[in-house]
Amino acid sequence: IPGMSNTLWYYVSADRQRHGPVGADVLRALAADGSLTATSLVWREGLSEWQPLSTLAAELGLAPGSTPPPLPAGDGNGDGAATGHATGHGPGAAPVPSGADAVVDAGFLRRLAAHLIDTVLLAGAGYALLFLLLLGSGIGLAGMVALFDPEALPPDDGLLALLLVGLYGLPILMQGAYHILFTASAWQATPGKRAMGIKVVDAEGRRLGLGRSAGRWFAAALSYLTLYLGFLMAAFTRRKLALHDMLAGTRVVDQWAYTAHPERQQRGLGGCAIATLAAGGLFFALVFLATLAAIALPAYQEYTQRSRISELMVQAAPYQTAMNDFLANTDRCPDDFGEIGLAPFAHPVVAEAELGENGLGECVLQLVLEQDPELGALAGEYVWFSVGNRDGFRCRSSAADGLLPPACRG
Repeated sequence: IPGMSNTLWYYVSADRQRHGPVGADVLRALAADGSLTATSLVWREGLSEWQPLSTLAAELGLAPGSTPPPLPAGDGNGDGAATGHATGHGPGAAPVPSGADAVVDAGFLRRLAAHLIDTVLLAGAGYALLFLLLLGSGIGLAGMVALFDPEALPPDDGLLALLLVGLYGLPILMQGAYHILFTASAWQATPGKRAMGIKVVDAEGRRLGLGRSAGRWFAAALSYLTLYLGFLMAAFTRRKLALHDMLAGTRVVDQWAYTAHPERQQRGLGGCAIATLAAGGLFFALVFLATLAAIALPAYQEYTQRSRISELMVQAAPYQTAMNDFLANTDRCPDDFGEIGLAPFAHPVVAEAELGENGLGECVLQLVLEQDPELGALAGEYVWFSVGNRDGFRCRSSAADGLLPPACRG
């Protein structure tokens, strides 16, 4: 047969293992010694699906009736000859044998890496489109402000309101079109999945139509509603199925599954997946640290402010006692620190310190705080320590009460 000697063939042995490429003479020899039977599956480039050996006997140069009949089950070769069916999936496609173990399902980490890439692409495209829409509409900065503050919309501006409705719905439409169209395309995968070397197929390994692809995307909403537990199921289920895969009857497999080269399937994480996961982990770590910093820094600043006032309270206690004694002995307030026998009040955060009497008849130690950034809202404020009222010693400040220790509030 012209050209037959150059044709490379693949075949499935009795133990369901795929072999090849080999020449036609090898297939004839295997058929002659009984290793291949009439129902053994074979394939070559150009066939749309695996074929029983008997249907290609003429092309292979096998005489009619020369191929042995199928081996009976239980003959010592496991389940006999590889008589399981294999479905074709388009021109030139060569599905792997029907044994499920021949297909490598995409693990949770590969799917997570693909999701991270898709999220970045969608976010970038969404913000770019939002900017172009606002720029093209002539709304500009005012429209951006209104987008995040709908109450700022002019009450009669229907055009702007319509634009905002479109902008809120646009991300959902973009995500739907992105996932549905790419999954149903010849890639059988979104760009993120494509980069990770995985694809989406139905339970039989076939390409999804638009209807099933759309159903799978809508089913993914349940995976979101379950606080992402639906996605996490892919890490524990036998076939790495997420909740929406189960509902839609789909699988996520290696890109070489159900092709002429299933031996190229990759079971572990590739370099691209590892790099993507590392970048994603670093990003979320930075977000986590930034969130902690946003919470911790104000709390630390407030703690610093209160501790400064507490230090002043401790240091002012002897002055209050001395003022109280002076008042009891002289029936008046001291005019300076010399009259109470103490050195002038000094502290790193105190710019000025004075003794005197206020309008309420109280003897007061008045402190003016430095303009120190570490003091925050307390910088430049007044703090008063007084005696001579019915409550005894008092501590007050011109700063907001919330920044002061309990003893200085009210």
